[in-house]
Amino acid sequence: MDMKERIFAARREAGLTQEGLAKAVGKTRGAVALWESGEVRPRHKTIIKIAEATNKPLAWIESGVGVSDGGGGLMVVGTVAAGVWKE
Repeated sequence: MDMKERIFAARREAGLTQEGLAKAVGKTRGAVALWESGEVRPRHKTIIKIAEATNKPLAWIESGVGVSDGGGGLMVVGTVAAGVWKE
């Protein structure tokens, strides 16, 4: 899933129309349509506002990393092998 699809999914899951998201982030409905079509990528400060308006993690909106539920949980970024240290 690329950014245009994540913005679309985040907006829909938040129950917002394009107009509603536009109003929440201080942009036009046409700007939201351009982001969702992939023709234009929003600026970073706008991506932050999109994440806030849709209650999604910023990292997920930007790169798809982490979970999309915005539940405030921990983001898994890797794994660690654990065991007993022996010399």
